[in-house]
Amino acid sequence: MAGDEAANSVNAQRAADTDAPTQVLRHEPLRQLLAQAMDSARLKQHPLSLLYLVLDQLPALREAGGEVGAVSGLRPTADLLREEIAYGDVVGRSGPDGFLLISHGKRLLEAREYAERLRAAVTRLAIDPRIAPSGLSLSIGVAQAGPDERDPAGLIEQARRAAQIAAKNGGNQIFS
Repeated sequence: MAGDEAANSVNAQRAADTDAPTQVLRHEPLRQLLAQAMDSARLKQHPLSLLYLVLDQLPALREAGGEVGAVSGLRPTADLLREEIAYGDVVGRSGPDGFLLISHGKRLLEAREYAERLRAAVTRLAIDPRIAPSGLSLSIGVAQAGPDERDPAGLIEQARRAAQIAAKNGGNQIFS
């Protein structure tokens, strides 16, 4: 009986931490994991990168179908990201506009190559042409935690700004 209660408690916490439409972590639990990852990387002197992934078609999907339209593009992207990310990396929502990916052990150049692989995989994603006639694409901002970096919000903001630049420069590209 105690085992069932413990399992129910874990399942309830997992459900509370998960974004229902995309089945990835919600922003706040992901931010907490980022803070822990930054502390661990700093202590072990390992690199830590953060990717901010924005679905380029999201504004058009929201305009055409509201939140249901947005989910129609976000869900398959989240599914693909969960399949493609490296072991130990964590993906979650960045808020209403896309995803954050915590990437352990990758320096900036390696993180950019990783981002390129993910960007290319999303462009090859088979999607119903009624949802996105020209397919889906990502603009990705890449930021690396410095050796003394302690502020997850600052790192998220740095990656977000880089993603905005990628999107403003035509989208479907990476900026760091």
